[in-house]
Amino acid sequence: MTELSSEVGNTRKELSEDAANLLKRCNWPGNIRELRNVIERAFYLAERSSTIMADHLPQSINSYPNTLGSDDQSTVADSLNAVSSIKEIKHVSDENERKFYIRMLMNHKGNISKTAQHLGISRTTLYNKLKEYRIQIGKFK
Repeated sequence: MTELSSEVGNTRKELSEDAANLLKRCNWPGNIRELRNVIERAFYLAERSSTIMADHLPQSINSYPNTLGSDDQSTVADSLNAVSSIKEIKHVSDENERKFYIRMLMNHKGNISKTAQHLGISRTTLYNKLKEYRIQIGKFK
């Protein structure tokens, strides 16, 4: 948001706690551009306000299903209390996605085929995600 503020010459804007919580709930798998676009749109919708509120976010973000467990929610909330950049949000989102894949593998006892089928993705895509997040399959068997 600092970048956006300097680009348009406005004063710096902050995310409200509600807006930050909504952004944290969303899964941004490898797509920082999408996250940046959502924040940029909200930045402009906030106009002269110094705070980006949940109302400034797209309806799809406001209605995004809350799929995190309660432990994950508290971890996300704790780690994003001081969010100051898109990269920080992306990092926390990546951590949540990593935990999600670990939980799914644990639920399927490390079985790649069953995990991929449950997630509705190909085995290749799952292998790529595991490699991306440095998750070792042997831990779950």
